[in-house]
Amino acid sequence: MTLTWSPADDGGSKVTGYIIEKKESTSSRWIKVTKMDERVIDTTYTVLDLIQGSEYQFRIAAENKAGIGKYSEPSNPRIAKPPYDPPGPPGKPVLSDINATKMTLTWTPPMDDGGSKISGYTIEKRERFSTRWDKVNKYVISETTYTVTDLKEGKEYEFHVAAENKAGLGTYSEPSDSVVAKPPYDVPGPPGTPKVSDIVATSMKLTWTEPDDDGGSPVTGYFVEKKEQFSTRWTRVNKTAVSETSFTVEKLTEGDEYEFRVCAENKAGVGQPSKSTGPHTAKPPYAVPDAPGKPKVMEATEKSMTIKWTEPESDGGAKITSYVIEQKDEFSSRWSKVSMEPKMTDTTFTVTKLSEGSEYQFRVAAENKAGVGKYSEPSDPKVAKPPYGLPDAPGKPVVSDIDATKMTLNWTPPLDDGGAPVKGYIIEKKEGFSSLWTKVNRFDVTETTFTVTDLKEKSEYQFRLPDAPGKPVVSDIDATKMTLNWTPPLDDGGASVKGYVIEKKEGFSSLWTKVNRFDVTETTFTVTDLKEKSEYQFQIAAENKAGVGKYSEPSDPKIAKPPYDVPSPPGTPKASDIAATSITLSWTPPDDDGGSPVTGYIVETKEQFSVRWSQVNKTSIADLTYIVKALKEGSTYEFRVCAENKAGVGKPSDSIGPLTPKPKYTVPDAPGKPKVMEVQATSMTIRWMEPESDGGSKITNYVIERKEEFSTRWTKVYSDVKSTDTDFTVTGLTEGSEYQFRVAAENKAGAGKYSEPSDSKVAKPPYGLPDAPGKPVVSDIDATKMTLNWTPPLDDGGAPVKGYIIEKRDKVSSRWMKANRFDVTDLTYVVTDLQQGSEYQFRVAAENKAGVDKYSDPSDPRIAKPPYDVPGPPGKPTVSEIDATSMKLNWSPPDEDGGSPITGYTVEMKEQFGFRWSKVNKISVTDTSYKVEGLKEGNEYEFRVCAENKAGVGKPSDSSGVKKAKPPYDVPDKPGKPKISNVSATSMTLKWTEPDSDGGSKITNYLIEKKEEFATRWSKVFLDEKVTDTEYHVTGLTEGSQYQFHVAAENKAGVSKYSEPSDTVTAKPPYGVPGASDKPSTSDVTATSMTVSWYPPDNDGGSPVTGYFVERKEQFSTMWTRVNTYSVKETSLKVSQLKEGSDYQFRVIAENKAGPGKPSEPSEPRKAKPPYDVPKAPGKPDVNKVDATHMTLLWTTPFSDGGSPITGYIIEKSDASRLRWSKAHRETITDTTYTVTDLMEGTEYLFRVAAENKAGMGPFSEPSDKRLAKPPYDVPGPPGKPKISDVTATSMHLKWSVPDTDGDSKIINYVIERKEKFSSRWIRVTKDNISDTEYQVTHLTEGTEYEFRVAAENKAGVGKFSEPSEARVAKPPYDKPDAPEKPSVSGVTEKSITLTWSPPMDDGGSPIFNYVVEKREKFSTRFIRVSDVTISDTTFTVTGLEKGNEYQFRVSAENKAGVGKPSSPSDPRIAKPPYDVPDSPGAPDITKVEGSSITLLWTPPKDDGGSPVTGYSIERKEKFSSRWVKDSAMPVTDTIYKSTGLTEGTDYEFRIVAENKAGEGKPSFPATLKISVPDAPGRPDVIEVTESSARIKWTVPESDGGARVTGYIVERCDTSKDRWIRVNRTPVKEPFIIAEDLIKGTEYIFRVSAENKAGISEPSKPSKPVVAKPPYDVPDAPSKPDVSHVTRSSMTLEWKPPASDGGNPIISYIVEMKDQFSTKWTLTANVAQPTCTVSDLKENTIYEFRVSAENKAGAGKPSQSSKPTKAKNPYDAPGAPPVPKVLDVTHHSVTLEWTPPESDGGAPILGYVLYSKERLDKLWVQSSQMLECLTHTVSDLRERCVYQFKIAAENKAGVGKPSDATLPITLKPPYAY
Repeated sequence: MTLTWSPADDGGSKVTGYIIEKKESTSSRWIKVTKMDERVIDTTYTVLDLIQGSEYQFRIAAENKAGIGKYSEPSNPRIAKPPYDPPGPPGKPVLSDINATKMTLTWTPPMDDGGSKISGYTIEKRERFSTRWDKVNKYVISETTYTVTDLKEGKEYEFHVAAENKAGLGTYSEPSDSVVAKPPYDVPGPPGTPKVSDIVATSMKLTWTEPDDDGGSPVTGYFVEKKEQFSTRWTRVNKTAVSETSFTVEKLTEGDEYEFRVCAENKAGVGQPSKSTGPHTAKPPYAVPDAPGKPKVMEATEKSMTIKWTEPESDGGAKITSYVIEQKDEFSSRWSKVSMEPKMTDTTFTVTKLSEGSEYQFRVAAENKAGVGKYSEPSDPKVAKPPYGLPDAPGKPVVSDIDATKMTLNWTPPLDDGGAPVKGYIIEKKEGFSSLWTKVNRFDVTETTFTVTDLKEKSEYQFRLPDAPGKPVVSDIDATKMTLNWTPPLDDGGASVKGYVIEKKEGFSSLWTKVNRFDVTETTFTVTDLKEKSEYQFQIAAENKAGVGKYSEPSDPKIAKPPYDVPSPPGTPKASDIAATSITLSWTPPDDDGGSPVTGYIVETKEQFSVRWSQVNKTSIADLTYIVKALKEGSTYEFRVCAENKAGVGKPSDSIGPLTPKPKYTVPDAPGKPKVMEVQATSMTIRWMEPESDGGSKITNYVIERKEEFSTRWTKVYSDVKSTDTDFTVTGLTEGSEYQFRVAAENKAGAGKYSEPSDSKVAKPPYGLPDAPGKPVVSDIDATKMTLNWTPPLDDGGAPVKGYIIEKRDKVSSRWMKANRFDVTDLTYVVTDLQQGSEYQFRVAAENKAGVDKYSDPSDPRIAKPPYDVPGPPGKPTVSEIDATSMKLNWSPPDEDGGSPITGYTVEMKEQFGFRWSKVNKISVTDTSYKVEGLKEGNEYEFRVCAENKAGVGKPSDSSGVKKAKPPYDVPDKPGKPKISNVSATSMTLKWTEPDSDGGSKITNYLIEKKEEFATRWSKVFLDEKVTDTEYHVTGLTEGSQYQFHVAAENKAGVSKYSEPSDTVTAKPPYGVPGASDKPSTSDVTATSMTVSWYPPDNDGGSPVTGYFVERKEQFSTMWTRVNTYSVKETSLKVSQLKEGSDYQFRVIAENKAGPGKPSEPSEPRKAKPPYDVPKAPGKPDVNKVDATHMTLLWTTPFSDGGSPITGYIIEKSDASRLRWSKAHRETITDTTYTVTDLMEGTEYLFRVAAENKAGMGPFSEPSDKRLAKPPYDVPGPPGKPKISDVTATSMHLKWSVPDTDGDSKIINYVIERKEKFSSRWIRVTKDNISDTEYQVTHLTEGTEYEFRVAAENKAGVGKFSEPSEARVAKPPYDKPDAPEKPSVSGVTEKSITLTWSPPMDDGGSPIFNYVVEKREKFSTRFIRVSDVTISDTTFTVTGLEKGNEYQFRVSAENKAGVGKPSSPSDPRIAKPPYDVPDSPGAPDITKVEGSSITLLWTPPKDDGGSPVTGYSIERKEKFSSRWVKDSAMPVTDTIYKSTGLTEGTDYEFRIVAENKAGEGKPSFPATLKISVPDAPGRPDVIEVTESSARIKWTVPESDGGARVTGYIVERCDTSKDRWIRVNRTPVKEPFIIAEDLIKGTEYIFRVSAENKAGISEPSKPSKPVVAKPPYDVPDAPSKPDVSHVTRSSMTLEWKPPASDGGNPIISYIVEMKDQFSTKWTLTANVAQPTCTVSDLKENTIYEFRVSAENKAGAGKPSQSSKPTKAKNPYDAPGAPPVPKVLDVTHHSVTLEWTPPESDGGAPILGYVLYSKERLDKLWVQSSQMLECLTHTVSDLRERCVYQFKIAAENKAGVGKPSDATLPITLKPPYAY
C-alpha cells in the first residue's frame, strides 16, 4: 500500500526523516515498517510485504535533531488486496461421459472476468436432496472441462462452477441438471465351462475361456467355486480374484469327487457362474494302465508265435515301462508268465519254446509307475505248427487243342498256396469208366498249362474231384442245436455237386464224425442232438459223380448253450444324498443283458478295509437307484452292483468308494473380525460381518465372548434372546479395563469357529485429561523477549481446552518457572523480561474440565539476542592463472549475510600436507577475487575464504582443492617406435614419429640409445650434434650382431620418456645363397631318357643365380646322385642313361656368389619306358534288343588307346549265377556293337569287353547289368489300390485302375484276393476271368472287416499285387443317428416346461422319424421317458411336472437302425411360476434431518423377480435394539420417504423391503442416523512459498459427519524435528490460509483438521514437503555441448539453454574443460551466450567440455560432458590405395597401375609415394619423387630378381598408409619361361 501524509511541524529543526509503523486490525502491537538503515525523507512511502486479505492501520512520526516526535493518528483500516474483483458466474455446466464413479463437466467462461485474467475454476457437487455443497477439485482447473471422479454409484448429483482470478473466487454458476452416477456396463456373462487338468491327489488345474459378453467393461478377474460330489453347496475357492484364465485349486481331499465353476468379475461386480466341470476325483496323476488291446497272433511256427497288441486306451497318467505277457495252453486253466528279458515297451513280441501241435492263448498287461494294470482279453487260440501247409486244389483243368493223341490242359493256381510258393503241379488222368488215376508228368510242371501226350485216340478222359466248399458259419445256437451256412466250392470238378457231407468235432477231440444221415443238397443245415455246454467245430465236403471232394476249413469253435447268458457288469454306481446313516446309489444298466432282459439288481457292500462283500437288498431291485440305510455314521464303505436275468447273476460292477455317511450340513465358518464402534465407561458396541459360508444351514444365533487384557480366558457374553443381528452392545464392563471380543455363528449343526479377536479397547468415559499441546516454536527473538506459538493437544480428552499454562527455564537451570500470570486462551504468547545473552527453553500444558495433564515437549533452546548474526560461508573458491609463484582466486558471496551487509572477505591458505591455515590478505578484500603471490614453485596449496559483517567473521568456505605452483609447460610425450631401413654390415637408418604432445615447449633435440640382443643395458649412440630431425643413420655396428634402438625427445622442461624399442635387426651384407626352385617337371620320356624342367627360385639371395645342378634317385631309394658335373645356366636338362622300367625322381639346386642354395622339392615319380601302352578299359556294355537266345551289346571306346591305335575288341559272357567268363564270339570285332547269339532261354547273363592294340589286350570293362534271356515281354505291373463302395452286409463293390505297365503284353485277366483285417492269409475271391477294372465281391460275413488286393495277368503270367484297399466292415448302409444338440429350456410354469433342440449332425444314413424325450429329477440319477407318442418336431412341451421340483431333460433321435445316443442334459430348471420375490433395494441414504424427522432415498432392487415392484415397506429400529418395526402403515410406491415422530438425539437405523405379486423380498442394508466428527479434509496443497511464508489450500471433507463444518485448524511440522505446531489460533472458515513466520531454508509439511459440533476430525494427509526459500533457484543443467569447427588449437562449442532457469534469468554460462584421461575440470571461459570458441589447445590432445548456467541464485549443475574430441586439423592423411596392378614386366622394369584410396582424408590428394623391395629384403625403399599419375614404370631393376611394390597417397596432412604389397614379380624377358 502507498501512504501519503502532510509534513509535520519541524519543532524548529529541519525534519531529517520519518518513522512508519503498521498494525494488523486483529493485533494491538505496532511494528516498525522501515529498516534500521533506511531513511524516509519524502512524505510518500510504499509499504511492501503485506499479507493479502489482512486489514492494516499505519501511523507516522517525524524525526529531527532533537529526536522522534509523536506518532500521527492511525490511518483508516484498509485490507491488503489486489486492485480488481472476483469474476462473475460461469455458464451452467453440461454433463457427459457418465460412469458409475465419474462424469465429465463442460461450461462456458464468465461474461465478466472482474478485471483480472481468470486463473482457474473450482467445482462443487451435492447429492440431489442434500443442501450441502462439497468441493470437487483439489487443484485449480485451467480448462473449461473437467472429469469428476470418486462418485458413489447410484447417487444423483448436481454440480456448479466458480471462476477464480487474482482477486479470488467468484460467484458460483447455476447448478447443472441432476444426473445419476451409474456405469455404462453390466456384470459379465458366464465364462466358458472350465476344463480340468493336472489332477493330483490334493490339487487340480482349471482353465476356461473368457465370457462371450464382458458386460461392456473389461473382466478384471475371476472367482472359482467348488462343490463336493454329494453336496448342494458351492463354496468360493479364491478370496481375491485371479486375473488369468487358469487356476490351480489346492488342499483337496484325496479320493473325494469335486465339481468346479467360475464367475467373472468386472467393474459392475461378479457375473453368473459358468457351467460345472462335472465331477472329477482328486487322485494321484497316474494309476495302473488300462488293459491293452486283445493280442493277435501274427506269425506262427512249430516252436514260436509272434503276437501283436494295441496300447491301452489310457496309460494311467504315467509312461508305460513294460508289458507282462502270459500264456495258456489248450488243456490248462492256469496262466503262466512268459519270460521277457530285458523289459520292453514294444507292442509286438515273439514267444518261443512252444510245443509243436499244442494250441495256445495269450494275454497282455501293461505296467507303469503305479504297477501292473488289468490283463487284456485273451488272444484267439492258435496251434503251434509250421507257417505253411499243403496248398488248396488248383482250379478245374480246361481242355483245349484236342488232337488224336494229345490234349492241352489249362488251370488256375490254388486259391491258397498253404503259405509257401507252389513249386510244381502233378497231373493225373483216368480213362472212361475206370476208377484208377495215373500220373501223367514225369518232370516238374511249373506253369499252369500242360500238353498231355501219348493218349489213346477216341478214349474219354476225366481230370479230378470238386474243390472244398467255403468255411461253414455257425448261427442260431441253442443248448442242443446249431445252424450251419456255407458257400459252394469254387470248382465242381467238372460235374455238378449232388450233395454235401457234414462232419463235427467235439472240444479238444481229434475225431471227426459224420452228422447227416441223408443227402444235404442245400448250403444250410441244422445240426441237432448236441450236448449242452460242449464246444463244437464243423467241416463240409462236396460230392459229385467223381466222389467226395476235400473238406472245407473247419468252422470257428462254438459252445452249445441257450441263446442268452448272464448279463455283463452294470455301470459303476454313483452316490448322492449322503446322510448320517444312509446313502443313495444309482447306476446304469449293463452294456450286455446276455440276450435275456435284466430282471433285477443286487447291491453289495463292505467296509473299507474288509475283504468280504455282503448283500444289502433281500429282494431283487427293479429300479436303477437304491437307498442303502442303517449305515454307521463316520464309517467308510464301498458298494458294487450285480445284474440278474434268466441265466443267473452276472459279474459285479466296479466298486465306488470309500464313502463316509455324514450329516448334510456342517457348522458355519467363522464370522468377520468384530469392530468396536462405540466405547463408554461400562459398555461397548461391536459389529461384525456374516460368515462366508453358513455350512448349508441357516444361522440361528451368534455367540459372543470377551477377554480382559491380561487374561488368557474367554468368557461368554450372555444375552436374553438369540439374535441373528451382526451388532451387539456388551454391557457390565469395568471402567479402565481393556477388552477384546470374538464371535461364533451357530446353526442346526452347532456353533462354528470363533472369529479373529477384535482390536483391544479400554472401557472409559468419553472424556479425560487433555494431551500435551504441540512443542512450542520460538519466533520474533529480541534481546529481552520472544514469541511462542504452539498447536492445541491432539486429544482434548473429550472436553474443550479452557486455557494454557506456560513455563520457562534458563538453560543452565533445571527448574521450570511459570511465565504467564493470567490465563492464556490463545495459541501464541509473548514472553518478556528475559535476560540478554541467556539461553531459554519453554513448555506449555493444556487445561480442561478434568484438569491439567502433561506438558508439551520443551521448545528448542534460543538465546535472547538482537536479530542478526555472522554471515554464512562464501562459495568454494576457483583457481586460475596458475604460474610458478602466483595463482588467482574467484568465489561467490555467501547465501546468508546473517541479517547484516557483508563488509569484506578474508583469504586463507595452507600447503597440501599442512594442518595450519594462514591469513593471506592483511586488509579485508571487498571484491570476490584475489591474486595470491609469493608462492614457492613446485609446492601444492589449498585456499579458503571467510565473509565478515557487523556481527564478525563467518565460517570459512569449502577448500579450493590442491593446486601446484608451476610454469605453464611440461616435458614432451615419448616419440613413436623407431623403424629400421638401409641395413648393411656396420650401419642402419632409424626413422620415428614426433611425440603426440611437445609439452607446450618446442622440441630441441632427440636422444638415441641402442641395445645388443643379449645385453640388459642400453647405451647411448654418440651424436656429433643435436638431432632435430626424426631420422638418423647409425654407424659403427658389428657385423652379425642383432640390435634394438629407442628414442627420447627433449625440450625446455627436460627429457621425455624413451619410445617403445624398435624391432630387432641383424647387421649384415645385403645378399645370401639363393632359395629353392619350384618343383621340377619331366617330359619327353623314353625307355632310357627324360627331360627335366624348372623355374628359377623366387629369391636369388640378393645376388644373381649363376647356374643349376640336377640330382636324381630311383623312386624307393634314399640316395640322390648329381646328374651334371658342371652347373647349367638354362632351366631344363635332358637326363639319359636311365634303366627301362625304373621309376625316377629329380630335384634342382640353384647357385650364386654366396654358393649353392637348398634343393627343390622332388619331381613326381616317372617311369622310363617306350612311348605307348595297352589301351584302357572300354565303357560298361549296355544290353538292348533282348530275346530268348540273343542280346545286342553297345559300349564306348576306351578314353586312352595307350598311344597305339585299337585293333579290335574281345567280348566275354558269364551265367550270372556262376560267374564263369567265356569268350562270346569267334570273329574279330572292330565295331563298338555286337549281337551275342546261342544264349539259353531263362538264363541270366553278364557281359564285359576289352580293347587290343600293338602293346596287347587291355583290361576288361565293368560288367554289364544282369539281363535275362527271355521273350520281349514281362508280367504286368501292380494295378492301382482298389477302392470300395456300395458296402452291404454281405457284399462290396471294388474298383481299381490299370497297371502303369502291361509288360508289353495285353492284360487278359485280373486276380482278386481278400483277407480279414487281422489275418495274414490272402484268399482268392473267384477263379472266373475278370477283364474289367471293377468287381462285385459277394458271400462276405456281416460284421467282418475286409481288405482286398488285385493283380493283373498277361501272357507272361500274373504280375505283382496292388497295394491293399482300405479295410471296410461288411454291414448295412445305415447306422443309428448321432445325439441331438443339448435341449434348451423355455416357457417354464409350475406344471410344464417347453424344450427345443437341434437335430443330430448325422442321421446315420436313414431319416429320423421320432425323438425320445427323457426327464430326471434333481437328486435322481435315472432318466425316465416322458411320453410314448411319436415326436417328429424338434420342440416339445413336457407336462405333468411337480411345482418346485428341479428337472433336467435329454433327447435321443430314432431311425430305422434304432434309437441313437442321448443328447447332453439340459440346464437344470425348477418348475415354478414365471416370477419371484424381488431382490433387496439399495441401502437407503439419509438426505435430510430436521429435528424429529428424516428423509430417506433409495434405489429400486436390481432384480424385480420377474414381476413389477408394487411398493416398499420402511422398517426402523433404535440403534441398540434388535427389533425392527414398520415405519409406514402402507407400502409406499416412490423411492423417497419422510419418517416423522422420531425422538431427537436417538440413533436410528432404517431399512427398506420391496414387494411384488410373489410377496416381500429381502430387506436392504440398513442406514444409520448418527452425527459424528467430519472426515479429514483433502491433502493440503502449498501453492506459493516465500522465505518466510506459504499459501496453503485444501479441499473440504467428503463427509461433514452430519453437521456443518464450522472451521479448519492448520498445523505445520519442521521435517527435521517431527513435531506438529498449530498455524492458526482460531479455526479458519475458508479452505485456504497463509502460514507466516517460517524459517528460511527449513523444510515444512502441513496438515489440516476440520471441526463441527461433534468435535475435531482426524488430520488430513500431510502436504508434500516444501522449503521456505525465495521463489527462484539455481538453473538446471544446459544441454550437452556440441563441438564443431575443430582445428589443431581450437574448437567451437554450442549448447541449448537449460529447460528451467530456476525462476530467475540466466546471467552467464561457465565453460570448463579437461583432457580425456584427466579427472580435473578447469575453468575455460565465462560467456553470456550459449556458444563459445575455446583456443590455445594442444594439438592431438583429446578434450571434453561441460557448461553450467548461472543466475542470481548461483551456478547450477554442469551439463553432460561433450563427446571426446581431438584437437587436430579438419583433415587427415589419406587411406591406403588398393593393391597396385602389374601392367607389364621386362627383364629390367615393371609397369604398375593403381586406383585412388577410398578416403582422401578430407583434403585433395597431391600425389603418390612408391615403395619397393626385393623379395627377401625386410626394408622397403621409398621413391625419391612424388608420383602425380595413377601409373608408373619402375626401371633399372635387376633381371631374374623378384620384387614387390606398394603405393601410398599424400595430401596436406602428409603421407597415408601404404597399400598391401603386390605378389612377388620375377623380372625376365616377356618370352622367357
